[in-house]
Amino acid sequence: MNTRFLGIPSVVWSMLALVIAAIFVYVWPSDKVPGDTTSIRYLILRWGHTLVWVLIAGFIFLRSVGATSLASLLGGLAGITYLAFIATLVFN
Repeated sequence: MNTRFLGIPSVVWSMLALVIAAIFVYVWPSDKVPGDTTSIRYLILRWGHTLVWVLIAGFIFLRSVGATSLASLLGGLAGITYLAFIATLVFN
């Protein structure tokens, strides 16, 4: 399928999301992590935002090839992961 958003192919949007995920491997809110943070909170703060962008990339790509059921699952997981990341960031 040749799906486009704003005239740009979905594969390009998916790759852009992966580039953003790669950036977040190096840029993360380390100043928001106190020394006594539990391992699950650290894991969410360290890798949560990166995982969200990887899931979004998968969502976009799978939608473009017609695998809508799996794409919807990844989109939902991206939303849940983002909510967990934001909640951990705010309440930490």
